[in-house]
Amino acid sequence: MQVHSQGRFAPALVDVFGTLRNRAAKYRDAILVRKRDDKAFAAAADPYLWSLIIAGMYVTNQTSRYTSGLHYFGQAADILDEIARRFPVNWAPQTAAREIRLLHDELSALHSDLPAGLRGRQMSEAVAERLIYRADADEALQETLRLLRREADTTQP
Repeated sequence: MQVHSQGRFAPALVDVFGTLRNRAAKYRDAILVRKRDDKAFAAAADPYLWSLIIAGMYVTNQTSRYTSGLHYFGQAADILDEIARRFPVNWAPQTAAREIRLLHDELSALHSDLPAGLRGRQMSEAVAERLIYRADADEALQETLRLLRREADTTQP
């Protein structure tokens, strides 16, 4: 994703941070529905999960707000765990949840073990290693997002 465009943040990044709170509320509403409404869940989880991953990557790589990045990745791992519970037949949510949880744990360790001046580079490298250079993590995340989009579309009455 392009971060800057002619001195401004890219529209997709503005969308992520501008709608994150609203997407979180929609996700919470979908989770609170006790009946098993996979369509509503998938429709809410898809944009929220995507936003959390993008926000986590951006904050960890482009700012010094590392604890916010940890928070975003932790929330993404929790959502992926719920997706894996709801759609246990598909391999992708479990793999993506494991990869994001491992990334979160690695970032947490780096955050607590390294002095502030060294955190940024190491944490940025950890994010790139896990989410960009490792095809299995990226493939699992992409397949999970496709699964959510299919569920949101195909379960219409």
